[in-house]
Amino acid sequence: MSAPTISIVTACRNARAELPAAAAAVLAALGPHDEWVLQDGASTDGSQEFLATLTDGRVRLESAPDQGIYDALNKAVRRAQGDFLLILGADDRLRLPLDELRPLLRDDRTVYYGDVWRVESADRYAGPFDGAKLARTNICQQAILYPRAAFVGRAFDLRYRQQADWAFNMACFADPQLRFEYIPLLIADYAQGGVSSVKMDEAFQRDYRRLLKAYFPLRQRWRPTLVSWLSDLFRALPGVPPARQTPARNL
Repeated sequence: MSAPTISIVTACRNARAELPAAAAAVLAALGPHDEWVLQDGASTDGSQEFLATLTDGRVRLESAPDQGIYDALNKAVRRAQGDFLLILGADDRLRLPLDELRPLLRDDRTVYYGDVWRVESADRYAGPFDGAKLARTNICQQAILYPRAAFVGRAFDLRYRQQADWAFNMACFADPQLRFEYIPLLIADYAQGGVSSVKMDEAFQRDYRRLLKAYFPLRQRWRPTLVSWLSDLFRALPGVPPARQTPARNL
């Protein structure tokens, strides 16, 4: 394929304090034919007004109410025109110019992913994944370059308000028309500051074992299935406090 174009996709709401630094970093990283697709959730803190001052033709802004972060991302993905899509939060920072990644994106049916630097915990996450690892934990979305083919007939499931990207990655991994390839590079600084850092996605947890069965063979899913089942038994004991999660992703 010819040199691919890349869409950086950002869904935000009331992120005015983060947007100037985000804009400076993203615009410096874009190539001339790339774009920054912003989906603002009808912000009331001046975000819309700031974004409207960005005159760079590679910025594509829409502001409208949404049903949550994944509804906003689905809208942004539909507007995106790049061959590959990279999703970043307003408080995340790209680590390298897209021209350094572009030569690695050789196949339009491959999901390319690298690592992120987790700012809060000051560590690198999370190396190469196989099915058994993806069944246990998620690839950080800020490290993934999705080909457009990943979104054909597929979108983020709005039932999962914090972990729809994990369910999406499971579905992509199980798709025989797609493959995953690890890039041993730090793609972004991941802020770890979103709602998924402090709140469990109860709908995802209820469906977790069903998702494992749908997307992974027994040899890859048996261990996390057992751990999930035992965790549910433990949480059902009298006096056990509600669970909190330490997620692999944030937006």
